[in-house]
Amino acid sequence: MRNLIFTMFLLISQAVFASEWENIADVNFINDCVENGGELFFATSGGIVEFDPYSRNWRVFTNIDGVAGLDVNCVALSPSGELWYGSSNGALGYLSGNSFINFPDFRFSGIGINDICPSGNVFWLATSKGISLFRRMSDFQVGEIAGNFWGLGELPRESPVFSVTLFDGRIWGGGEDIVVAADTSYETVNLSAPDNWESFGISGQVNRFFAWDGTLFAGTSNGVYRLEDTVFSLVGLERDDVFDLFVRADSLYAATAWGLYRSVDGEDWRRLSSAPKKAHCGVVLADTAWVGYHRGYGFITDEEVVRYIFPSPCGYGFSGVYISGDDIYLAAKPYGASYRKNGEWVSLTTYNPMPDGEDVPVGSRIISSWAILPDRNGAIWIGTWGQGLLVMYPDDIQWSVFADSTGPVSTARGVGANYEVIPELGEDSEGNIWAFVFDPANDTAIVVWNHSALDSFPYSEPDSSNAYFFTRNELSSANFQSFLFDSGKLWLGYIDGGLDCLDYGGTLSDRSDDVLTHFSTDDGLPSNMVNDLALDKDGRLWIATDQGLCYYDPSYGFIQQVALPNDLSLNVLAVAIDRWDDKWVGTSDGACVIFADNISTQTIRSSFSLTGDVDEHSGLISDYVSGIHINDDHGIVTFITDRGLSSLLIAETSADEISLLVYPNPFVIEYDSPSELTVSGVPLDAEVFIYTSSGELVHYFPKWTVGFDTKVHWDGRNGSGELVASGIYIVVARGDSSTGKAKFAIVR
Repeated sequence: MRNLIFTMFLLISQAVFASEWENIADVNFINDCVENGGELFFATSGGIVEFDPYSRNWRVFTNIDGVAGLDVNCVALSPSGELWYGSSNGALGYLSGNSFINFPDFRFSGIGINDICPSGNVFWLATSKGISLFRRMSDFQVGEIAGNFWGLGELPRESPVFSVTLFDGRIWGGGEDIVVAADTSYETVNLSAPDNWESFGISGQVNRFFAWDGTLFAGTSNGVYRLEDTVFSLVGLERDDVFDLFVRADSLYAATAWGLYRSVDGEDWRRLSSAPKKAHCGVVLADTAWVGYHRGYGFITDEEVVRYIFPSPCGYGFSGVYISGDDIYLAAKPYGASYRKNGEWVSLTTYNPMPDGEDVPVGSRIISSWAILPDRNGAIWIGTWGQGLLVMYPDDIQWSVFADSTGPVSTARGVGANYEVIPELGEDSEGNIWAFVFDPANDTAIVVWNHSALDSFPYSEPDSSNAYFFTRNELSSANFQSFLFDSGKLWLGYIDGGLDCLDYGGTLSDRSDDVLTHFSTDDGLPSNMVNDLALDKDGRLWIATDQGLCYYDPSYGFIQQVALPNDLSLNVLAVAIDRWDDKWVGTSDGACVIFADNISTQTIRSSFSLTGDVDEHSGLISDYVSGIHINDDHGIVTFITDRGLSSLLIAETSADEISLLVYPNPFVIEYDSPSELTVSGVPLDAEVFIYTSSGELVHYFPKWTVGFDTKVHWDGRNGSGELVASGIYIVVARGDSSTGKAKFAIVR
C-alpha cells in the first residue's frame, strides 16, 4: 500500500491499495524529458515514465502514484535534484520516494501548466493564462503562489505562455507570435504591470527557449530564432514546427515535426536522414542524445538513430474495447487501434515504428477506429469512422477492406463517396459477425457474415450467398450507439432513436417470423440516446442513457428509472453486471456500483477528482467512464476512460471458492456500546482484507490472526484506529488454494 503524505490543505493525498488497481495508458506520446541520476524521466500523455537507458527497465507513474494530471506537459529538476512535473489540467508536484506530492492551487483554478523553470526555491511557470511564480518552503511540503502575471507587455491579457526560461538576469516567456521579458526582481518590480515587460516580435508559437554559446534561441512553430541585440531573427528551419533544442558534442540539435536537425553554428541545419519524423524533445546523457517522439523514444550516437516504443496501447478516447482473459483489443477514435496479446502490445495505426527507425506501413490507414473485434479464426475486425470495415488476418500482412459506395457496406448518407462508418461490431453465439453501418446511403444498416462462410482467408465480400442483411426500413433508426445479443433477440440502442428489440427467433435465414418492438421516451426511457445495455440475472435489461439509468422488466412490460448517487452525473455512458448481480455504472463524472439489492450504492471517482467525497476516491484513471468490462472468472472490473484503462480487482477466484458468513449484517456501530463484526468460514491459511466498495483497503488480518474456529473479529476501525463511515464494504479471504468474498453494510 502506498501512502501519499497529507500536509495541510495545500496538498492532495490519498491512501491507495495499489495492488488492487492497475492503470494502462498510452505513454508513447512524449512531450518532454529530463535526466536525473543516470535515469531518464519522460513526460507523456499517459503519465511519467522512469527509464533506465542501460538496463532498459522502465516504470510508469500514474494517478495511483500521485500524478494528479496524466497529460504531463513538462518535467524539470530543482536545484536540490527533485523531479517536478506540470500537467495540462494544472497539476504541479514533485517526486518523493515512490510517489508524488502535489500542490492543487493551479488545478483548482483550471490553469494548465506548459513549462517549468526552477530557480532555487521558486519556480517560474508558463501557464495557460500567462506566467506564474510558485514558491516552495524548503523545510516543509507546502508552497504558495507568489504571483500570477497575466498582463505581459503586448501579449493579450490571460493569453497562454508555452515556454519560460531565465537568461541574462531576466525571465523570458514565449507566447503566440511574441516573446516577453522582465527583470526577475519580483519582490521590488511589479510584474503584474504590463509596462514592466518588454515585448519582442516573433513568428509562430514559441515552443521552447534554449541558451547556447551565450545566446538565447527559440524553437517555434515557424523555425528557429536567435536573439540578436534587441530582435529575434530567423536562423533556419522556416515553416517547420520546432519543439525542442538541445546540445550534443558541440552541435545544436532541433527536434521538429520533420525529424531531427543538427547545426554547428546555429544557422546551417542538416537533417539526420535516418531520424523519424515528429521528434518532440531531447536530452543528452553520457554523450548519447535521447529523443522523445510523437510515438516512442530513441537515441543518437554520432549519426546513428535508433527508435523504440514502450509497450502500451496507442491513443486514448477509446471507443471500442474487447477483452478476453489477459488479451485486450482497443479502438481509439483519433489514433487507430492496438491490442495486447501474450503480454505484448501491437499498434495498428498508420505506421508501426520499428527498431531500425523506419516506419513500416501496416494495411490501410486507420485514422479513426470506433470498434474492434477478434473473431474465432484469429482475424481482427476494425470498424472505422469514414474508412469502412477493415479485417486484419493473423499473418499481419494481408488485409481486407469492406467499403464501397454501392456495396452492402455503404458510404454514409450526405457525406459523399468513400466515407463508410462502422461504429459497432459483434459476434453472436453462433459465430456470425455483425457489422452495424451508420446512416447508410443504400439503406443496408446491418451486414451479418454467416459463420460458415468465414472458413478461409481472405474473407469474401458479403452477398446473398454468405451474409444476411437488415435494412433501415426494418429498424427504427440506423444511427447505432449500442447493441446486445439476447437469445435470438437483438437489442439496439440509437443516438437519437431510442431502443429497438429485434426478435429474429434465432433464425437469420427465415425473416418471416421477425418482430420489432420499439421503446422511446413515450414508453418511459429517460432519453432517446441509449449509450449502453446489459442484462441482469432476472432477465431485466439495464439501459444507460444521457439522462439517467433505467431498466426494462419483460415480465411486467414496463421501464423503471433508477436513482444514482446524488453527486453523480446523469450522463450514463456504460453499464455492466457482475456474477453477484451488482451493477457497475460509468458516467461522464465518475462511476458507481449499485449492489444486488438495487438500493445500496457506492460512488467511485479518481483519487484526484475535484468533486465528490474523499471516501469516493480510488485508483480510477479518469472520471469520464465510457465503458465497463467485467471478467467474472478473474474477478476484475475494467473501466474504459478518456485517458486509458483502469482495472479493479474485486475478488480473486479459484477452483476452490468458499463461502464466508458475515454477521451481524448490517453491522451497527454505536459509540456508547462496544460492538464487533464476525467473519466466519475463513481458511486457516488465509489472509483477510476488508475494503470499501471503491477498492480502498480499510483493514488487514494476517494469517496468524485467524483462529482455529475459522473466524476473525473486527471492531469497525481502520488501520489508524478510527471508526469507518457508513456504507457497503467487502471482505475477502485469500488462502493458498481457496478464496472467499462477502459483502456487508455498516451503519453509524
